[in-house]
Amino acid sequence: MDVKDFYFDLPQELIAQDPLEDRSSSRLLVLDKNTGAVEHRVFKDIVNYLRPGDCLVINDTKVIPARLFGVKKDTGAKIELLLLKRRENDIWETLVKPGKKAKPGTVIDFGDGLLTGTVLETVDDGNRLIQFSYEGIFEEILDQLGQMPLPPYITHQLKDKNRYQTVYAVHEGSAAAPTAGLHFTKELLKQIKDQSIAMLTTEDFENQTNAVTYAYISWSKMTEEQKNAEIQKMGTGYDDWVAGLDRIGTIGVYDEASQKKLDEITGCTEHKELGSSSDGKYKYYLSTNKDADEKLTKELEKIKTDITEMTPYQNISVFEQPQDTSVNPEDVKSVGKFETTGIDGKTYTEKVFSDYDLTLVNIFTTWCSPCVKEIPELQELYKEMKDKGVGVAGVVLDTTDEKGNQDEEAVKKAGILQEKTKAEYPFLIPDTTMMNGRLQGISAFPETFFVDKDGNIVGDTYTGSHTLDEWKEIVEKELKNVSK
Repeated sequence: MDVKDFYFDLPQELIAQDPLEDRSSSRLLVLDKNTGAVEHRVFKDIVNYLRPGDCLVINDTKVIPARLFGVKKDTGAKIELLLLKRRENDIWETLVKPGKKAKPGTVIDFGDGLLTGTVLETVDDGNRLIQFSYEGIFEEILDQLGQMPLPPYITHQLKDKNRYQTVYAVHEGSAAAPTAGLHFTKELLKQIKDQSIAMLTTEDFENQTNAVTYAYISWSKMTEEQKNAEIQKMGTGYDDWVAGLDRIGTIGVYDEASQKKLDEITGCTEHKELGSSSDGKYKYYLSTNKDADEKLTKELEKIKTDITEMTPYQNISVFEQPQDTSVNPEDVKSVGKFETTGIDGKTYTEKVFSDYDLTLVNIFTTWCSPCVKEIPELQELYKEMKDKGVGVAGVVLDTTDEKGNQDEEAVKKAGILQEKTKAEYPFLIPDTTMMNGRLQGISAFPETFFVDKDGNIVGDTYTGSHTLDEWKEIVEKELKNVSK
């Protein structure tokens, strides 16, 4: 690498020496990553590029007057320091100019003895560790003697030190301002929060990472018109519905300490408590804004709160009836005997697997976007590999409710999916005895496992959707295991 590659001409007359009175009126350059088109805007226009559900992580550190000017105590030679990182016992890692005058043991005087620094050692990149001695409070002395660490191309001194702080700066300790944040105003921040855009401080982000868990649900519903229309006459209804599956809502799961800061963590003003986790450690909240879009709010109100059965450390149970929860589904070796109905109205038993050496069993729901988008891939897999002894079967998990009753709306959706995707393999509606407990403990959608012609569960379990090529590779591997 040649450092000269980074040289460029920066005309002095084009360097802004003084900040604008209105922070948010600074210039904003917008680059379209798809087209390469460039627009010249102002910073307050940033709200046009943010969407509800986005999260901004902000650095709320406050810049200290980290530039100090002193003299060597023995020679009177001038020395400039930039405080970089505070360590223990009043020791700071610093950048020294000129560095050659700051050898270990050098004593530097600041403010006629108000502050004294002794160079301890030279560390990586030529930085110096300096131990300071003083009487009083270091921050007060620094505020008296220090200057804001402006870039070298800024020659004007700031009239107001706070102008080099973000409006949300709280914690002292930064040697340089997080410059991208300098253009936010309190009014602009309020506007952003009112758009249902969450804002987390870096501290919150780090502290809440383990405390905040998210459960994802969809509130996409078919309209009555879509449900009652003939499939052939649905127009764009099916496509609109499938596209709507990508509209995922977020329910926050928070520990007790986090609950007191829900407004700050989520950027929302309204928090509907939906319930608690089974272990009592977490509470579920649906967070919105009181000024949110009325249509969206009404949609959110329709969300069923049976999501409260989910916990970060507990698998989702398919059925409500008593089960031996001590059984690990992965330990179930056979699908056993069952009799269930398919979306096509036909009756299916365990013999559905006997026609193939290996059957891919795909467990999915109609509200799961990756599941729905994977169906054409599985259909193509079935077409290409059925002559090689490979079958496919889908299990539509949400077609049966918690009490073992059919959910007619989900059945309707599944029928449309099968019709529109031209899936030739069966879509099965699970019942309370199907597959001898293998459906207990499904933790993610889609989930896929394999069954041989005798009904034995073989090979590995696969979580998440896959492409056709990925499935073909997986199936070839599992076929070899069956033939052994």
